Formats: sequence, C-alpha cells, structure tokens
Amino acid sequence: MRAGACADRVCAILVRHTLPRCRRGNAAEGIRVSKFRRNFCRTVKASSESPAHLRLVSYNVHAWRDSQHTDNWERVMALVDTLQPDVLCLNEVLHPFVPPSDGGVYWNEVKAKRGRSYIPKDPPPQEADTYLTRLASSAGFEYAVFAEATREGFFGAFGFGNAILSRYPLLGVQTKRLEAEAGDINLGDQVREYVEGRSAVSATVEVPLPRGIPGAEVGLLAVCCTHLDHKSEELREKQIEAVIQWLKETTRADVAHCICGDLNAFQRADHDDETWSRICKMYVENFSARPPPESSLVLDAISRAGFQDTFYTSKAFKDNMPTSIHPVGNFAKRKNDTLNSNLQKEVAAEYPAPTCWTHLPLMRIDHIMLAQPTLQDTDQIHQTLRVRQHVRVDDTASDHFPLLADFDFV
Repeated sequence: MRAGACADRVCAILVRHTLPRCRRGNAAEGIRVSKFRRNFCRTVKASSESPAHLRLVSYNVHAWRDSQHTDNWERVMALVDTLQPDVLCLNEVLHPFVPPSDGGVYWNEVKAKRGRSYIPKDPPPQEADTYLTRLASSAGFEYAVFAEATREGFFGAFGFGNAILSRYPLLGVQTKRLEAEAGDINLGDQVREYVEGRSAVSATVEVPLPRGIPGAEVGLLAVCCTHLDHKSEELREKQIEAVIQWLKETTRADVAHCICGDLNAFQRADHDDETWSRICKMYVENFSARPPPESSLVLDAISRAGFQDTFYTSKAFKDNMPTSIHPVGNFAKRKNDTLNSNLQKEVAAEYPAPTCWTHLPLMRIDHIMLAQPTLQDTDQIHQTLRVRQHVRVDDTASDHFPLLADFDFV
C-alpha cells in the first residue's frame, strides 16, 4: 500500500515515526509526526503549570490557493505559525499534493473552471514532500489524519477532503464519506452538472490537564471536521443529519463534542440588515430566482442535536470583547490570556463577521459548534468546556477567513 493510503479512505501522514499502536479502538492508526519546530511542540505531560485549555482553528484552505488561485502554502504555514492552534481542522485539502511541474497550467485550468478534467502527469509525490505533511511537520503537529471525499472534483484528480492535525493524541479516529446519491443533483434551486462527494473526519482529542482538576488526568473533546455541499441547502441538511447520526453511533456521549468546518450554511440572524440585503441581491442575480430563506435547515438540525454556536456562547462575546482580529506578529504566544488589544487590531461586533469570501466578505458559512457531554453515570467525572473566545482571523491566504476558538476545561 502506497504512502498516504489506508483503510476507510483515511490517508495517514507519514514523516518519520508511526504510532506503534491504535489508541482505544481507532478505525485507523494515529500517526506521530516528527517534531521539527523548536517553539511549537509542547510537552503533553500534565503539570501544575499546564492550563486546562485547548485552542482550535477551523480553516478552509481552498485547495492550497488564495482567491486569485495563487499558491498559498507558505502563507497558510505562516498563519498557523502565528495562531499556534492545538487542533487544526482543515477543509478543501488536496492530499497527496505538490504543485504540478507544468509551468502553471494546472493553476490556470482550475481558475478557468476546467480543473475537473485535469489529470497530473507527474509521478506520485513522496509523502514527506506533500503540502499537508509539510504543514503538519513544520508546525509541530504530532498527530494527523486526512479523510478523502473524492478524486474527481473541481480541483482536479487529486485526493480532496478534510483533515485534523493535533498536538495531542487523537483517539477513536473515524471517517465517513458522504457519497452523492441518485436524486441529489435535483435538490435545491441551483443548476449543476454534477454533485461532488463530501466527507467527515472525527477524533477525540486527549488533552493533559493540570493537577488542579480533581479526579481527571486528561480532558477529552470529540472533534468532527466536515465540509458540506456548496449549492443545495436540502442536500446539506441530508449530509449533516447523516454526520450527526454517525457521531451518535461512533463517539462517546460522556465527552464534549465539536462540529466545525465550512458548512456552506447561513441564516438571517447572523447578519445585519444591510448585509442580508446584499446576500439576497447576490443570490437573485447569480444563483436563484428567489432570495435564500432566513433560516438554515443545517443550522437548525445542529441546534436540535444539542450543539451551540461558540460565537454566541463565548465569554468574549458576552463581555463585548473582540470578535474579529488581525494577526500582527506572534500574538498567540500567551494562550492563557484573551487576545491582547495591544498586539492586534480588534473589532467587537453584535453579529459574527462573514467568513466568505476574503476578496468580498459577505456570508458567514464557517462555524464552530459545541455540545456539552451527556451525563450517563453519576459516579463519573464529566468535563465540560467553557468557550473563552471565538474570533474570525482576518487573513487572506485563502478565500475563506479562518475561525479560532479557545476552550477551557472546567
């Protein structure tokens, strides 16, 4: 089996060291990525100084290109370097991928919307040379998993899907393909030639806790990273309901759960009057004969499943603190503090900032949702999470803005 391919369409990142065993029933073996950075690889041993804290970043990297279809790997790496997430959830990942050696033909073909017919002529890259593996190793993520959705998509004949990178062990890794089914092409108002496959990847992050939390050595957070259809809300609803049911069947009920990613779902309540009018105008002019509905089938389904929007539940939002930030320098060094105003420009807002597109910010379609653990055994200690802050990061490396959420185990 070649590097980058394994069962259940989970492509493991191989650099130097593979984890010698599966952790608690993983569907796929976790992978330990070599530590190449001095400053970013923190020990996972709990100590009295360790914060009961987790930073998660959700980011659609647009198949390693910005909104002008220029290679963005170095800018993505620089941003991750600055933000220092403990867990990085990525959408629209090409893997295994290195830029084709065709003098830029590939990038131009995709920009001209002819990428679906592009087949690379280069031999398969070495795993260590691929963009995803280089990002993981350079940023110091020890554990990583990639879930392929399709190899026949908008960006050419490359593996396309979602990834979770983590500094902490990933337990119970599972993946799910959201295959196109008969009739899906007819869902929704937008005309389309084909339906692109989607996927979801789930893993429980094992976070070392300080000794100050009695009876617990580690904190657990089940993270699901997914990317839903971009044209039909009805198809997105079908996909997210399948993901939610899958999570109920495959993840523990006694830990907190997070669903994050580019859900392509938006609602009136997240936008002010002027922005919503612009969205309606754009829809009528470009996509549909009628404006979009004010509510979202996807977001309603997530809410019914017990998930809450971390933007609205964050302490920073409740305290009228920044909800959008411009990363300047290494502002994220002190993770125990809320983002410091003297290190970046900040914007406090009543509404969440739009996440798409970076060249024309309009809609909020990327989300981080959190559900607290379901108490099943009163003798067990159940760790809940408090959302310290949820911010949009104002960086234009991709066509989406990344989201950052800081969680505290309590």
